[in-house]
Amino acid sequence: MKKIYLLLALLFTIGACNVAMADDFYPATYRGGPLSVESHWDFTQPPVDYYLIPPDTFNAVGGAGGETLYDGFPTHLSTSTIDWQWIVDPTNQLDGGITPTSGNGDMIALELQNWIDHMPYKNIRLQITSWWLDGRIEQPNLLPFTVYADPINNWALLDYGYVPKGQGLDPAKDYSWFDIIISPNPDWETIGFSVPNGMVIDEIDIDTISIPEPMTIGLVGIGAVLAMRKRS
Repeated sequence: MKKIYLLLALLFTIGACNVAMADDFYPATYRGGPLSVESHWDFTQPPVDYYLIPPDTFNAVGGAGGETLYDGFPTHLSTSTIDWQWIVDPTNQLDGGITPTSGNGDMIALELQNWIDHMPYKNIRLQITSWWLDGRIEQPNLLPFTVYADPINNWALLDYGYVPKGQGLDPAKDYSWFDIIISPNPDWETIGFSVPNGMVIDEIDIDTISIPEPMTIGLVGIGAVLAMRKRS
């Protein structure tokens, strides 16, 4: 509960005077640092190809060692082409998003280019802005995550938070964020998450950075992290 109040205070501090930043509600402190990448999707128009949706913005900052970006594929978002549709928020005609049409929901996969470097770890922050077709107030069920790359031996969900509509910067949107760490640090990674039926994904922002050692807590199993949160 304390975390939610702190996050709310942060939201109003960084965004109350800047509506344009409202959906980038909890930016990573390492954004713009050496060996960082930021990708942002804002679904204001229907995607041309649901299997390959490029980010609206992509910013990559290299290091001092002449590192190059992985060129096996461009950064993109992928869904099932037949099970998604673009829809406009009925309360705001300037705001759109994508939603699964399958009754069981579906997965979104973020295919991320990254720096080819020798750092052993990678930190990731994922921000998701969403709303429900039926207007409900309910925490979105965006787990379980899937994380894979080549190579990767371990990954952990370090922390996450949720701010429901009416308590964030927009009265009609829900805000979710997730912090992940992976090792060994791959040149590319895919972050996948489930989207339940009836939920519209409004915006996605994801930051990554290669680091020499974990900045927060050591690598632990995701089950242990969630168990600790449940006990608290």
